[in-house]
Amino acid sequence: MSEKTTTSKTGFTAYIEVLGHYIEESLAKGEQLGLILVDLDNLRRVNTTMGYEAGRQMLVEAAQRLEKICRPRDRIIQYSDQGFALLLAGMHNEGHSELAANKIWRMFEEHVEIVGHRIVIEVSIGIALCPAHGKDASVLMQAAEAAQCVATATSQWCLYTPSVTAEATGLVGIEAELDTALAEGQLEMHYQPKLCLPDCKPNGVEALMRWFHPDRGPIRPDIFIGMAERIGKIEDLTWFALNTSLRQLREWPLKGNPFNVAINVTPQIVQKEEFSQLVSNALQVWDVEPAQLTIEVTETALMTKPEESFRTLNALRELGVRISIDDFGTGYSSLAYFKNIPATELKIDRSFVFKMLDNAGDRQIVQTVIDLAQGFGLKVVAEGIENSETEAALIAMGCDTAQGFYYSKPLSHHDICGWLAQRLSSCEAIAPA
Repeated sequence: MSEKTTTSKTGFTAYIEVLGHYIEESLAKGEQLGLILVDLDNLRRVNTTMGYEAGRQMLVEAAQRLEKICRPRDRIIQYSDQGFALLLAGMHNEGHSELAANKIWRMFEEHVEIVGHRIVIEVSIGIALCPAHGKDASVLMQAAEAAQCVATATSQWCLYTPSVTAEATGLVGIEAELDTALAEGQLEMHYQPKLCLPDCKPNGVEALMRWFHPDRGPIRPDIFIGMAERIGKIEDLTWFALNTSLRQLREWPLKGNPFNVAINVTPQIVQKEEFSQLVSNALQVWDVEPAQLTIEVTETALMTKPEESFRTLNALRELGVRISIDDFGTGYSSLAYFKNIPATELKIDRSFVFKMLDNAGDRQIVQTVIDLAQGFGLKVVAEGIENSETEAALIAMGCDTAQGFYYSKPLSHHDICGWLAQRLSSCEAIAPA
């Protein structure tokens, strides 16, 4: 860390003192001051799984990246064990601060190598402006922290507005209600169909959790799943998803057709040595064949702790469970590590599929992933299909499986039963004699 950065040796006290000084100076000059809080959301996980030296290196790397966007009058302060405050003097307007936050966000998308592991530093960013959102340190800090709370829940940066405080307060309430949601049946599994190409016959579903709060209404998965990870409830949600999906799979009108349900699993879960045994137990309890279950993990998640992750995935493969690498193409895979992944399929990220008809670069990425997968004997799932033209292009490229709103949105257990019965009957009706 350079002289621009005040480290945690002075910590929160330095933060308040320096912030107060910057506020006074900005008010005296008639300027706007931008306060941007940047928290390293996965620092605790890195400390736990990779050791404190890895965490220290992550902090140093984060400080160095933040210093790159600072001008001579700006200041960086490490105000907590996992957070930095950027004081940006002479901001022109809200758009100026948003540009800075967006630049920070993009900067942290690049992976970093720490103690032999390639990881992404996950950040949440909250922004507040003086004098618009506060004229003293405590008020401005509270506004920025409220914005950051919302940013943490929604996986993006957030600029403070008056409604942000209410939203942040609501998020705190949601954390406390996750246990109640499980106990009182507020959580449900919905299922989005996956179809074989080119005949478009259903061959599986992706299981997606939904929370229907009796007072708040539907709560977005990107909010409560990330929240469950942070407060240590993700295991409970994973077991609920696994057992509910396997139980309901047995009730679907499959008429003997081979069918598979895919469950998304976070890095914390897939790194647990006992996970494969727990999966095996669940398959036995619900009398489901291992080949009817797919465990989906993201490409970047595998690299948080690859040795442990690969060991677990290999154990699952030995059981006969399928392994899918989700969001493929968005991470930093190389053939050197890719050839060792114990996977059975790749899922091409929807961001490439959605634009492939209009963007030659995205189309080439999709074709490359399909060719790469076929070279390694893997199946390919393209997600995010929204029209027949995209479907036709994927068929021409040799893609194996399709998923998207063109076929169906995620459906409840009751609705997927009806959808499958109708779709399978249609496929039988048009099948060649």
